[in-house]
Amino acid sequence: MSLKRLIRDGGARARSVYLPASCGWYDFWSGDYYHGGQEIVLPAPWDRPPLLVREGCAIPLNVAEEHFLERSDQRGFCVFPHRGDGQFEYMCFEDDGESEGYRQGHYWTWRLQITTSRSDLFVKVEREGDGYPKAGQVSFLFPRQETRPIEVRGGSVVAVASGAINRELMLALGDSE
Repeated sequence: MSLKRLIRDGGARARSVYLPASCGWYDFWSGDYYHGGQEIVLPAPWDRPPLLVREGCAIPLNVAEEHFLERSDQRGFCVFPHRGDGQFEYMCFEDDGESEGYRQGHYWTWRLQITTSRSDLFVKVEREGDGYPKAGQVSFLFPRQETRPIEVRGGSVVAVASGAINRELMLALGDSE
């Protein structure tokens, strides 16, 4: 059965998607990169709909292993860098997720600065505020195809791993952040 027929029929397992021309786009699931200004066809299995991410952005995640009886939280960021020269800044708010302590100023912010060139990446991470754990780690998940050297400021690299889906950089954060 042809891909166009799958899209047209009710049991579609692929989707035709137009990508705006203003920038490049990453497939969240595979890390594949697409130039904007074109129409592409993406797989759309029932358990994983097409999800595209604009280059030059970050998405916060909890990357901890979850257990039924135990709460676990490990901050991570999926980073979708510019493929050539570029830079972006990302900032997000975080609190304990349970109390109303944020009303008394018990919250913190994450600030990421990502600068890219054709040959390397620079990542700066800052965490500010009252109430966050003083020691900790943060994971940066890049598309697996991202092979440029990465320079880091704001933490020390404790592990680098490349898997089928992501290239992961684990940083230990200092107490002074």
